[in-house]
Amino acid sequence: MFARWLHDHSIHLDIKRGERVTLRQGFKRIRNDELGQVLLSFVYQQPGTARSGKRALFDNEEIYNKVFRNRYERDLDKKQFIIDLIDLNERYTLTTANLMESESSIFTTDNKIVLKNAKQAMFALMGLFYKLKNGDISSTEIINDPLELSSSEFIYSSFIGGYINDDIDEQLERMIRSLTLLLTEIYDQQLRSNQVTSVSNMFKSDKRYQEIIVPLLIQRLTTSLGREIDEASVILRRR
Repeated sequence: MFARWLHDHSIHLDIKRGERVTLRQGFKRIRNDELGQVLLSFVYQQPGTARSGKRALFDNEEIYNKVFRNRYERDLDKKQFIIDLIDLNERYTLTTANLMESESSIFTTDNKIVLKNAKQAMFALMGLFYKLKNGDISSTEIINDPLELSSSEFIYSSFIGGYINDDIDEQLERMIRSLTLLLTEIYDQQLRSNQVTSVSNMFKSDKRYQEIIVPLLIQRLTTSLGREIDEASVILRRR
């Protein structure tokens, strides 16, 4: 059912690894594990599990049910959200590829290493800004209790699908670039204090994301980079 209605909206969901499919022009394509990862990160704020426990998407019944059996096809807002999230994932892939190839002195090798390892954390943070931008939660509430971010109700709706300006990709690049710079700062701080041993290690834990990354990033929202992210997150506003 899930794959069928996605197909009706020009999205092919790869369920079998290595499946050969000829798609009509205009179709998007996403693997079911990749969709599960971005949903678990963006909606449920579990980027560590999404990154390191990919098998849990299918082996853990609780995770599988909340990610794949959410009856998206029965709710127009949920359907529009899923379609937009898949669009965001495709744009993210293209944007990060461009940034990885960038020779800008501002975007260093260290930034690229962080970006390479941070996809699930990035989608979780975009989910955070989705909630902030739509007034579902406040930065004060997150600072007081970071777990409130994952326990508060998630409101599904279209976002980039209803964005009327033609600068989605520019705003997304602005957001990803600024988030990467801030995540690099946080990683350097954690490395110096012996809290992490590698970039990869920093993004493997939901607990580290919730208790370290999120509060430190929220504290930096008053900086110029923080304001860049806040302004670019206009594309995450519900329509």
